[in-house]
Amino acid sequence: YITKPLIIDERKFDMRLYVLVTSMTPLRAYLYPEGLARFATEKYQKVGVGNIEKRYMHLTNYSVNKDHADFEKNTDAQDANTGSKRSIESVREWLSQNGFDPATIW
Repeated sequence: YITKPLIIDERKFDMRLYVLVTSMTPLRAYLYPEGLARFATEKYQKVGVGNIEKRYMHLTNYSVNKDHADFEKNTDAQDANTGSKRSIESVREWLSQNGFDPATIW
């Protein structure tokens, strides 16, 4: 468990990235430039005795969050910066706007 996760819009998120491995020896892998960021539906609070059971705050799985009242379905393909599922490009934009260098991370 990551004790101090990077938070966007007060929520935990994970990134689903796509990698093609064409050889194991030598290792040759290609990272697709786009992917998906999945966000928790409840705002993140530091883990404590009173909130460790709050799965909608700690887990980012679509199967967990899709039925939550605060799940934000993105219905506009042109707006990938909002909702409970976002593009990796939107995460890169957020990183740039908040003092991080996406090229260093990537």
